[in-house]
Parts: sequence; C-alpha cells; structure tokens
Amino acid sequence: MENTAQKKLPLKVKWLFASGDFAKTLLVVITAVCSLYFYTDVLGMDPDVVALIILIAKIWDFINDPMMGAIVDRTRSKEGKCRMWLKYMSVPGGVVLALNFIMPELAETGKIVWVAITYTLQGMASTALMIPQNTLMSRITTDPTERAAINSYRGYFSVAANLVGGSLAIPFVQFAGSGDMRKGFAIFGIVCGILYAINYLIVYFCTKGYEPMEPEKAEVSHEQVKKERVKLGEVLTNWPWLLVLLAYFLIMIAASISSSTGLYYAQYNLGDVNIYSVMSTIGIVGSVVIYFVLSTLVKRFGNAKLVFFGSIIGAAAYLFRYVTMDSSVWIVYVGYFIGGLGQCLASSVVMLVVYDSFVYIRHMTGKPAPEALLVSGFSVAYKVGMAIATPIAGWLLGMVPYVKGAAVQEQSVLNLFFYENTLIPAVAFAIAAVMGLALMKFDKEIQHYKAIDAAAVEGQTNNG
Repeated sequence: MENTAQKKLPLKVKWLFASGDFAKTLLVVITAVCSLYFYTDVLGMDPDVVALIILIAKIWDFINDPMMGAIVDRTRSKEGKCRMWLKYMSVPGGVVLALNFIMPELAETGKIVWVAITYTLQGMASTALMIPQNTLMSRITTDPTERAAINSYRGYFSVAANLVGGSLAIPFVQFAGSGDMRKGFAIFGIVCGILYAINYLIVYFCTKGYEPMEPEKAEVSHEQVKKERVKLGEVLTNWPWLLVLLAYFLIMIAASISSSTGLYYAQYNLGDVNIYSVMSTIGIVGSVVIYFVLSTLVKRFGNAKLVFFGSIIGAAAYLFRYVTMDSSVWIVYVGYFIGGLGQCLASSVVMLVVYDSFVYIRHMTGKPAPEALLVSGFSVAYKVGMAIATPIAGWLLGMVPYVKGAAVQEQSVLNLFFYENTLIPAVAFAIAAVMGLALMKFDKEIQHYKAIDAAAVEGQTNNG
C-alpha cells in the first residue's frame, strides 16, 4: 500500500532519522578511502588479487540489491516493512564492518579468504540496512519540503562521517596503533563498527509510529497482488529513474577513483600522505556550504536542475586541476572545495529524484510504485560505480612499476595518480551533466503529476 499522506514531522524525528546517514556514509567513505590502502600497503596483499575480490563482491551487490528491494516491498511486519530490517541487521552490520579491518595471523591464502568473506558480507549487511533506511524516508512523509529538510540534515551527518572516515582516519589509525598501522586499523574498524550499529538503531527507534503499516496478507488476494505488481519492463521505462541513476553512477566513478587513490596521490605526488586529510576536510567544507542552502535551492530550481548544475561544477573543478597540473597545493585545495560543492549538490538530490520517480511510474502504469525496488537502484548505482572504479584503480596500479613503500615512484606511476585524481573524474562528471540535462525534460511532467496528487489529497480532506 502506497502512503500518499503529506506528513509534517517533529524536528527531533527529522534530526534523529538523518543521523542514520552517518553510518551509511561512514561505510562508503572508509571503503573507498581505506580498504585498498589497508589491503595492499598494510597487509601487503597483491593489488590484482584485491581488485578481483572487490569486483566480485560488487558484482554480487549488483545482483543482491534489487533482490533486497523486492524482499522489503513484500515484507509484512508489525515493526513496519522497513523498520524491521533496521532492528535486526544493525548489530550484525556493525560486527562485519569491524571485521573488515581486523586481520588474524594468517598465511597469504588465508588472508585472501578472510578478505573475500568479510568484504562480501559487509556489502550484504549494508544492503539490508541502506535500502530499508532510504525507503523509510519516502514512507514517513511525502511532503517535498519535509524531504528536502531531512536531506539537508542528513548532509550534516554525512559531513561528520567524511571527517571520521576520510580526514581523521589515517591520523586516528596512526595514533591508535602507536605506529603499528595494522593494530591502528583494527581499533579504527571496531570504533566504526560500534558507531555504525548505534546510528541505525537510532533510526529504528526514532521512527516508531511513523511508518505506515502494510495490509495483512489475508486482506489482499494473491491475484490482486499480482495484478497490481509493476513489471520489470515498466520499471525499465521509468526514464527519470534510469537517468538519475546513470548520473549518480558516473558521479560515484569520479568520486571513487579519486578517493581510492587519494592517499597514494598525497604521499607520492604531493610529498606528504597527511595532506590528504587537509584535502578531504576542504572538500567537506564545500559540502557543508551546500547543505546550508539545499532546501532553498530545491525550492528554487527543483531536483533535476540541481543534478545538472552539480555535475557541471564538479567537472569544472577537476578540469581546473588538470589544466593547471596541480602546480600548487593551493590549486589542489581550491579544486577540492569547488569539487565538494558540485558533488554534494548533485548527490544530495539524487534520492529526491528517485522519490519523484515513484510518482512518475505510478501515473504511467496506474499501479502502486515498488518503493524499495526503485530505491535499491540508488545503492546499485553507487556500488557498481565503486565496483568499476576501485578495481580499475587496483589493476592500473598493477600495470605500472609501483613499488610498495618506496620513498619515490617512477614518473609513469605519478602520472597515473595524477590522471586518476583530475582528468578521469572530470570526464565522468561531464557525462553525468548530460544525464542531468536529459532528466530536466521529464521534470515538468513529474510536477504535473504531483499537482494531480496534491489536488486529490485536498479533495479527500475536504470531503472528509
């Protein structure tokens, strides 16, 4: 049953719900920033082997996410079809996250098996939490203003997660391990796992009574359910959904390639691995600026236009660094700030466009939107983007004469890190901008459908 009521939520509920984005973003950031570095430079594993493990795990994610979306859509529980998953998967998700950065004393084959198992389980656990959380936001309110406000609040927690997982990660690891990076990463993983579980449990508790309940199975016949179920072909002609996910996929490629090689770039091209913390922090400052004005921008321009504007800004930031050859560390910092503005602007409204696609497919098919299935496309987009980006970074690393732990690398290695942090992200953002431009053509139609829904709700209220 699709919830069409426009609810105003207490401020406390909006903030506590938004806190779940700390957990979600923390996992994304530490996976992108720390995993490859931890596996290769700390554990000494072969980059090609690590890249293959990550690719296989992400391919499974690609299959697993839509499956999870379909499962959530068919879930019937007194806890709510989304909240039930948050209740039972939060702690297991935190445990698996911690295990990703804990390595027992194993031989090389044992390391490979351990990484393959923990990395794959971490992806499955995050799917079982992320899809219900993102779907839950569309169910606790359909008011566009409320959703935009929640997304702004979510942004602040994402910033905090970026600080913990990006800017503060390596300094914390170095401090906690007292020079022993392996020990430091283990402590870091445990802390992150605890925070991860707590945040998702907060989302579960704060939304009690706000998620609409699905009708009991006995109330709806099997034939009626089958008749109202959206078919795969109808999902694949949901053009606003497809376009925004493709744009987000490209943005994730840009962000993931840059993030997964950022530590290498800071250490070898810029001469100090700790510069990466400064770079990340400056990018986060750019994100904070956007979060302050996001609700206003959404009201003024709409979701589709912001995907386009953000992608253009992101492309310009990386192209600026490429053209200037990052000739000064201040150019790098300026590029990171502008890039933070663009990436945040585009990424922050992707989910809002996905929610808009609920309206589009419902009016095009006359059937209830498969909410969680459509939301699963969001996680597929970013995971597949990472699945392509991170292994590619690992394989490229294996193709050049990269020497682990060397004080100086060959020029071809330095060139690779430079392109991965400037030109490649610029191209990905530019193509995402084209998707955003195409998306804008459907926005007028979606707004028309929203007006029809609003008039119908108002009519029901007046009749009541």
